[in-house]
Amino acid sequence: MTSLADRRADVDGAAPAFLDARPVLRADLQVSDRVWHGPRAVRLVRDPVTDRTHEIGLREHFLLTRLDGTSTLARIGRDYESELGQTIDATGWQQLLGLAHARGMLVVPGAEPVPAAVAAGPAGSGRRWSGSVLKGEVAVVRDGQALTARLLGLLSPLRHLPTGPCVLAVLAGLATMLGVLAADLPALLDGLGDAVARPGVVVATVAVLWVSGALHELGHGLVARAHGGSVRELGISWCLPLLIPFCRVEDYRYLPGRRARLATAGVGCVVNLAVLVPFAAAWWATSPDAAVRPFLAAVLVLGTVLGLVNLVPLAPLDGYVLLTHATGTLGLTAASQGYATLAVGARLGGRRATDQRLAVARYPRGLRRLYAAYALASPLIVLACAAFAVWVAASVIPDAAGPWRWAGPLAVAVLVVAGLATTQRSRT
Repeated sequence: MTSLADRRADVDGAAPAFLDARPVLRADLQVSDRVWHGPRAVRLVRDPVTDRTHEIGLREHFLLTRLDGTSTLARIGRDYESELGQTIDATGWQQLLGLAHARGMLVVPGAEPVPAAVAAGPAGSGRRWSGSVLKGEVAVVRDGQALTARLLGLLSPLRHLPTGPCVLAVLAGLATMLGVLAADLPALLDGLGDAVARPGVVVATVAVLWVSGALHELGHGLVARAHGGSVRELGISWCLPLLIPFCRVEDYRYLPGRRARLATAGVGCVVNLAVLVPFAAAWWATSPDAAVRPFLAAVLVLGTVLGLVNLVPLAPLDGYVLLTHATGTLGLTAASQGYATLAVGARLGGRRATDQRLAVARYPRGLRRLYAAYALASPLIVLACAAFAVWVAASVIPDAAGPWRWAGPLAVAVLVVAGLATTQRSRT
């Protein structure tokens, strides 16, 4: 191989004019940790001005992050060859820097800046609402940074407490509450059956669960903000008849450290379960024949399901986000399905078996196991969730419903699973 140090004149002579100006990688770009996208290890680069995200390989990241305005291309090339054992010539520099400049990732002295094609603007500068009457969203709080900063200021005394022991204590307390409630499950299901027949109780339960969902989203924003993230806005999206609160954290994937990202993704479930604490206390404090028991049972059963379902590792639930951050993967659903298709094709043989075996060999061994395990587990998880939902629904439907007690929930579960499968396939 020819060392780039021997090609310094070629680089200086053949490169375009903006390369001679020693371009600098923009300091405001946000760069993620290494993630696996299919068989490739990549990094994500987000432009906070245009709100665009670019995917670059590890070698490109090595070169671009050393563009500090003082190092020459020849010196960067020598480091590249020394650490990675590869060389980059003038053509390679032209392609890499030309592409990065076209994406607006570089500051080039004396060159015209690349205009932003789609500017997202600072937090709170967009439209208050978008969409139609049937489906859309509205920003209730357009300056999420200011709101979360004020709330964190109110919670500042808690920062002096030891984080690890406090988190373990909260989780242990919530687990204990769930364990005690599990012992009362027959009574809770009876109360839920009584609540279904009372419209006023149903409305009150839905209101409590909606507030729990809003606090869930706010919890994501507060934890992300505490770790240096930026909260753009909080609002409500709708797909009638559903009204869903949201908290838009644009840069959660770029938070420093895996622990911060896991905490941001996992806090929502903790908030959902914490909301149930006063209702659990009221349940244990009231007599079995109290008029408020059906309402308490409905909130506790459905609130627990709402919190725990979010931990299911299926897109787009929080459990799926936790799994992708824990494993350092991107697009786990599509990647696992793609790997499973290649692996099965390689096993079955055929005209393309050789190419498929070569494609499978590109995956590291640990990644093969992860993708294969998730490809097998995800449909089983869907079926288990559907079976649990059918059982809960049949438990609250009166016996007088006859065969519809099981047939109705089963039909709904089949339709939901088919819809999810179609959605996942289209996303893939």
